[in-house]
Amino acid sequence: LALASCDEAGPGSLHVPCGDEERANWEAIQTLLQEEAVALSSRLPFGFLKADQAKLGALHEQLGGVGLPRTVLASTELPNSWNFCSFGLITSRLFMDMTAITGDRFFAVIVTTLRSVLATPWLEILASGWPLFSGLAILAKWGTPHSVILRGEAAFDAARWSELSDFIRGFSGSSICDAVEAGAPQAVRSRISTVWRQRRGLEDDGEIEMFERALAGLEGSHVRASPHCRWTEHAGRFLGGAIADEQEEEQSGKVFSNLIESLWACSEHRDCMGVTAARSSEALAVTLMRGDPFLEVSPIGETSFVRWCEPTVCFHSRVAGLLAVAVRRLDSMDLNDFAPELVLEAQGLIRDWVKHQLAAVESEVDLWLTEWPIFEILGRLQQRYEASKPPKEREEAPASSSWPTALRKALGFTDDAWRLATEEMANLSPDLLPLGLREEVHCTSGKTCLGELHARMQLLLFSTGALPLRDPLGNKIEDSLGPVQLEHRRALTGANQAINSWIPRPSEDGDGLSASELLDRLQPAEH
Repeated sequence: LALASCDEAGPGSLHVPCGDEERANWEAIQTLLQEEAVALSSRLPFGFLKADQAKLGALHEQLGGVGLPRTVLASTELPNSWNFCSFGLITSRLFMDMTAITGDRFFAVIVTTLRSVLATPWLEILASGWPLFSGLAILAKWGTPHSVILRGEAAFDAARWSELSDFIRGFSGSSICDAVEAGAPQAVRSRISTVWRQRRGLEDDGEIEMFERALAGLEGSHVRASPHCRWTEHAGRFLGGAIADEQEEEQSGKVFSNLIESLWACSEHRDCMGVTAARSSEALAVTLMRGDPFLEVSPIGETSFVRWCEPTVCFHSRVAGLLAVAVRRLDSMDLNDFAPELVLEAQGLIRDWVKHQLAAVESEVDLWLTEWPIFEILGRLQQRYEASKPPKEREEAPASSSWPTALRKALGFTDDAWRLATEEMANLSPDLLPLGLREEVHCTSGKTCLGELHARMQLLLFSTGALPLRDPLGNKIEDSLGPVQLEHRRALTGANQAINSWIPRPSEDGDGLSASELLDRLQPAEH
């Protein structure tokens, strides 16, 4: 995935100089934008501060040394080649547009931004380190109709929201592609949107991961009767909402005794999410289902087969599935597990759809309106990819790779003590912390992130029983600090003994004292 030594041909005619001097300036701009992406990621929509203005001023100053006229930033012209410097131009435009966007030109900016992003080679963007996808994910978090923040308007003071936020909340458009989807994607779209936009359940919901693989075409089996659909089997689950048999006077569900026939019939019905089969002592009864509820636990042991059909008009669901699987492949934080072919296929599907789509709305607008969290997942992919890079590829590598040693020395741990502590940490269970605390970490600087880490570590260690380490009033004889306190006690005499009487200590004979006796001993003599 390393950038090629020669430039890749671009779609436009703009020449972006990329000599040593220009590249040095672009590297400084990259650092600035990476910092800004982290700062904006936890902000309210379009909430810019004085510090952001200072960074924008620094950005303009740096752009003066890249060999391009300032008017290029405001244009929509694309580069004639893709390289580190032209990636920087596209990313800079995105962040500049985020600060200047207004309601009357909102969708015009979205269209030009997405056209630029779709034109770039995504794998090379990931390798370059430019926070293009991170910035796009922030803009999607702020400005799509499905934004979790905007839908939660009542939780905030309306005076804190900009006019642009009001415009987005009041927009009533919807995705044409979402409206024409068939089969199970209709049922799981909202759930996957919630998971990735709210970042809840990403690590724990194995069912969501299976859905993503099915959407990507990596899960399920084909049957001859329905060659364009994959089917996943779910033992002990049922689908609700039986599809009525139009030939029956009673609007009961259409029941088949043959599974293959039922799958074929389901694939011919747009609203059929799958079939649910129940076997009695007499025969097999298979019913076509609309999927409401979707894959609930069956009290009678039914088995369901869910229909995942290949998109024929739009590919939003397939793209979301491919990118989600690519992110999860990097859960190991090892780039050897990265699947670049998934990213290539996702971008290829979007490009083909944009080129050939027949919708009555601009394709970029439909991409923005879809409930599928494509851009949020793409932003998460960039974050995970950056975190998975080998240390030598990250500028902060020396500090990042040596922090365990620095922490051990700062805390005064011996090698053996540090080994015991880290081995114990390896046994920590993720289920010990509330889900909200594990998935809603918001910090934008080293100090705040370290504070969040400390607070969660405290709670986690209390949950495991590792804290409190000792009784606040008295230590048991087996406490590792017991011998130290006894040595300290013997060393003090006279007036110093009174000072030492305030220190809780273990009984030398091992019998210990009751809590009330310890409290009495700790009281001052004339209390």
